Amino acid sequence: MWTPPPRHSVQLPILTPWTDAMLGTSIIAGAAPSSGTWGTASKLLYYPIRLSDAFTVLKCFVLSGATVGTDSWDIGVFQMTDQATGRMDLIRSTGAILSAGTANVVQESGTWKVAANKAALTTGTDSTDTTAYTTASVTLKAGRLYLMSVVNTAASAAVVSGIAGGPTWTSRATTQYNTTAHRVSLWSGVPTVDYTGTIVISFGATQTGARWSLNEFSGVDTSTTDGVVQAVTGTGNSTTPLATLAAFGSANNATFGANANTADSTTTPGAGFTELSDDTTTTTPGSFLQTQWQVGNDTTSDGTITSGQWGAIAAEIKADASAVIIPPSSPGNPNVYMGMSMSGTTATVFRSTPDVNIARGSGVLETAITFPLPTTATAAACATFRLPVAGFSSRSLIG
Repeated sequence: MWTPPPRHSVQLPILTPWTDAMLGTSIIAGAAPSSGTWGTASKLLYYPIRLSDAFTVLKCFVLSGATVGTDSWDIGVFQMTDQATGRMDLIRSTGAILSAGTANVVQESGTWKVAANKAALTTGTDSTDTTAYTTASVTLKAGRLYLMSVVNTAASAAVVSGIAGGPTWTSRATTQYNTTAHRVSLWSGVPTVDYTGTIVISFGATQTGARWSLNEFSGVDTSTTDGVVQAVTGTGNSTTPLATLAAFGSANNATFGANANTADSTTTPGAGFTELSDDTTTTTPGSFLQTQWQVGNDTTSDGTITSGQWGAIAAEIKADASAVIIPPSSPGNPNVYMGMSMSGTTATVFRSTPDVNIARGSGVLETAITFPLPTTATAAACATFRLPVAGFSSRSLIG
């Protein structure tokens, strides 16, 4: 409370599922918060936020429980952009924060990380002899980074001459491998408006086939070079495709990799990387493509294949370091949510476990098994429920 009472609206110091601006269910939760597990590993819960004014976030925080360990938590802001389908789009998130250290204290983070869609928006392959290849229809969101990885084949595999559909696309890196018969390329685009439709990949000469993967990222500083700080290539003939980056510009930046090869339809991602796509459709001539990423710095993007010719591209993605602002929610149906997930069930947090009917009545939604937070997900009615002492602060907290 404020003393004396203010004569104007004030910004709340914190937002958690226990505050009135969110669920405000502390009165009906049935029990005070206590130390306990998250319940289901990687379950992502969405808690509605009801704000009439924007809220500027200084820190995200979690009140750790009596047990700490190797599990991690991730908190972010989501906006429901389609009430009919339950599509949730991530605004910003913390990335994985290790739940280690001292028990029963506030853990906080004011660092914001890049987030990736857990699966490629679209992948495809076409063995037609032609000069252009068309993807399936996709939906691209304004302000997000999209990376298009392409493999093409010919006696002398040509460079991509242009990509059409959605944003302005820019070439970031390309290299031939398997002498001149294969080429792998990376292009980036950031839409200024939402776009739904196909994307056409064109070449200046007839190619004997192409393969592609389109990946989406949020939390990126796209103000220069679409957020791609550097992109490098590598080629070889071995079991380990790799490309080696220079030192990163920030510890908050993320790593992306595209590994192409002629021999193996399944590429094992490098240590610390999460696979985004691995299209195993066989083509003639042999041409395979896998994409991967990790939220932190890794100067070597690599993978493992059956020994063969390969070409690889690695890129550094710049994290957005600007302030996080939670927008006001729409009147009536809430469309802004706090998303929270934990990687496991060993570490504990302070939370309550009300009846699930309370969760549903309060508008809590869930997505099963996703950690860290994805850029886009489809939410469903809540089946299991945790009410954590965690959320957003406009102040720095003291543990």
